[in-house]
Amino acid sequence: ASNTPYRKFKSTDYEGGTRTPFIAYWSGVINPGITEQVGHIIDIMSTFMDITGAEYPKQIKGQKTKLPAGKSLLPIFQGKERTPHNELYWKFGKAKAVRQGDLKAVRFGIAPWELYDLATDPTETINLANSRPNKLRELTKLWGNWNEENIR
Repeated sequence: ASNTPYRKFKSTDYEGGTRTPFIAYWSGVINPGITEQVGHIIDIMSTFMDITGAEYPKQIKGQKTKLPAGKSLLPIFQGKERTPHNELYWKFGKAKAVRQGDLKAVRFGIAPWELYDLATDPTETINLANSRPNKLRELTKLWGNWNEENIR
C-alpha cells in the first residue's frame, strides 16, 4: 500500500513504510489536535505502564527480562513536550533503519545505506550519504550494535 507523498511503502523502512498516523482518544485527558512529536510502537507498553502505575516484571518464568525500550506517550497526550528517543531502530525483512533526531539512515536489501534529513526532506529524495559519510558511518554502527544486542 502506498503512503503518498512519502517514499516507498509498507515492508520498507523508508518513511512510506514507517510514518503512520496514531489516533488516540481519552476524554478529559487528550485535547483534540495534532503533534509532530515522534512516537514508535515500542512506546505503547511504556505508556500503559505509566498510565496504570504497573511495573514491568524483572523475571518471567525464571528468565531475567529486559526493560521495555519505549518511552511513555502520556506527556504528549497531556499536551506537553516529551524528551525524544536518542535513536529509533527498525528491522523488517530486508529493510533496516536508524533515526537520530531528524537524521535517518536507511537500507533495503544489499543496496548501500542512504542518509536523509527528515526535517528538510521528509519524502527522502535527497540522499546525504556522500556529503555526510561520517554521520552515516556513526548511524550504521549504532544500528549494527542495536541489531547485535536485540535481534536474534
